[in-house]
Amino acid sequence: MIATQRVLPVFGSVPETRKAHSMSRTTTLAVALALVVAAPFAVGQERPMVAAATPPSEPVLLRRVEYRVGPQDRLLLRVHSLKRNTSDVFAWAPLNAEFTVGPTGTLPLPLIGELPVSEQSPAEIAEAIAARLKQVANLTETPVAAVEIVRYRPFYIAGAVQQPGRYEYQPGLTVLQALSIAQGVVRPTDVVARAREAIVLEGEIRQLETERIALELKQARLEAEIEEADTIKYPPTLPAVEGNPSIKRLFDDESRRLRDNRQALADDLDALERMQTMYRSEIVALNQKEQSLTSQAAIVKDEVTVTTKLYEKGLTAANRERSVRQALLATENSNLDVQIARLRAAQSLAQSKREMAEIIARYRRTVLDELAATERLHAANRSRHRTAVKILTNAEVRSAELLVREPSLTYRLTRSTASGSRVLTVVPDTRLEPGDVIEVVRSVDSRWARE
Repeated sequence: MIATQRVLPVFGSVPETRKAHSMSRTTTLAVALALVVAAPFAVGQERPMVAAATPPSEPVLLRRVEYRVGPQDRLLLRVHSLKRNTSDVFAWAPLNAEFTVGPTGTLPLPLIGELPVSEQSPAEIAEAIAARLKQVANLTETPVAAVEIVRYRPFYIAGAVQQPGRYEYQPGLTVLQALSIAQGVVRPTDVVARAREAIVLEGEIRQLETERIALELKQARLEAEIEEADTIKYPPTLPAVEGNPSIKRLFDDESRRLRDNRQALADDLDALERMQTMYRSEIVALNQKEQSLTSQAAIVKDEVTVTTKLYEKGLTAANRERSVRQALLATENSNLDVQIARLRAAQSLAQSKREMAEIIARYRRTVLDELAATERLHAANRSRHRTAVKILTNAEVRSAELLVREPSLTYRLTRSTASGSRVLTVVPDTRLEPGDVIEVVRSVDSRWARE
């Protein structure tokens, strides 16, 4: 529903020297123009008042007064001019639109620029627009202007309500209606909801307790892995395993995980150890082969020496001397291949040792990182557990309090005026104004806020 405000149009004066028939025609056109401009503003529609019929004892701030425009109000303007001695009505199209009042209380308008409108009524704004346009456009007649409020600035509600926040204002809105828009006052007497909250919190606390036990057992297992122990040292802060199947299951799981991890590490190291043994055996065999080839090469060298002397004396054939030399070269090449193979075996042995050291370091690093992460989770668990216990205790105490005491409500109204903000205590049927801030204060809430 669009809120409207009835505003009388502002007309320019008619020169007294006009003839009677011209005056009659002009008057008729003016009345028609006034009906066109003021058509959107329903006759008899209620203006947005500040409060209901206020007793003389209430503050002046809450008495019914004409609405004053402020920031965030959206206005619909209609501006026309009546041409002299004609029946034509000229519409100022750039001004016939909706405009929003800025944060500084000014209305940005085409043709005439910024217009201060804060704390002015729609009728006063219409007069100001007509006068400014006449001055800017250098008109002989004052245009006809009308102002309608199509959307009021919002009001705000806070405190002990279901959905505090910012809401659109409607004319005639009361404090009680505002509470309804905010889904009503927080219902402290809903004991069932409090009991449900306590049950949920108890379940969360039990879950956090189980998580804490699991984290402490995991931490004990990681510490055993770092110390290279075969068994887990049971944390003294935990309940006894006997008679507690859930804790026993967690402890057995961590013990099995310790054995599996240590067995996996031992298997990896054992595989590397067997490989190193193989490389060592290979190096020993290659050394022996090298010694054999060295001895063989020495024999062949002696044979080459003898054969060369016989060849020089003509006692043996040339091919015999060549075959002996080829045998020597073959023996030396075999010896060289053995040395290269021995170097490769030594390199493989060194690489295997490095891999073994890396596996041990990686295993330890992984355990340390996991232990640090577990300690962080354990600390977060303790913090969440303490918080949940405090909330549960608070909920239980408040539930008991609400069973024996019905809270009282107070409504505080904060309203901005030209002289500053005012805070008043009001009643549910007090009418609100755009921009008002309503705070619902509950006596029980104030007491708990001090604790």
